[in-house]
Amino acid sequence: MGGILACGLGGLIGVSLISMFWPSPALMNIYMYGGLVLFGGFVLYDTQKIVFNAKRKAVYDPLNESLSIYLDAINIFQHFLMIFMNNQKKK
Repeated sequence: MGGILACGLGGLIGVSLISMFWPSPALMNIYMYGGLVLFGGFVLYDTQKIVFNAKRKAVYDPLNESLSIYLDAINIFQHFLMIFMNNQKKK
């Protein structure tokens, strides 16, 4: 699942770079909603990784393990803010 998410992240970076040179509402929607779905998948993947590492590692550090979920939550929040700001512009 990690490889698929990494490819999705590469695609999201590609869409953001293309939208810098050729701005369109369709690319912006792909970036906003695709990023929301992608980071939702990252939350699931990181949760599975934390559980696996907690069961397998001899020395488990929960703070370092949970940092990835914290960063995913920040990214999801940013994408929600972009979606809400875009909806206010339409009104």
